[in-house]
Amino acid sequence: MHEMVTRTMEQSGLSVDVMNSVTVSEEAKVAIKKVIEQHGGDLVLRLFAKPGGCCGGVQIGMALDRKIDEDDLVIQGDSFNIAIDPTSFPFVKGSTVDFVPEEGSFMISNPQLTSNPGSCAAGGCGSCGYGGCC
Repeated sequence: MHEMVTRTMEQSGLSVDVMNSVTVSEEAKVAIKKVIEQHGGDLVLRLFAKPGGCCGGVQIGMALDRKIDEDDLVIQGDSFNIAIDPTSFPFVKGSTVDFVPEEGSFMISNPQLTSNPGSCAAGGCGSCGYGGCC
């Protein structure tokens, strides 16, 4: 069901291993490709991490982006590329992007964040989740 996305680090001077760092399910690949086509193509999927607010942890998210920054880590896929800024990479590494057809929404999960009791993904303040915090 899940296929690992290969990577390149063409523009990054960082020496980190991004090979097989993000998994994208087949359902998510189809849905992401469709959304990119609806927006005229020439977009990348950007994965990012940001502070988790009251949880004191980290939230991971995704968005479509028209540009790749010079220091971005770029994972090249069959249908689209994924860009991750170097600051977000340690938190995004190991994530799985999936599509939930019944809800018509995407979900990002990461075992390293769910095992961190202070992270939003782990419900650090009792009502957090992947889509938001508290």
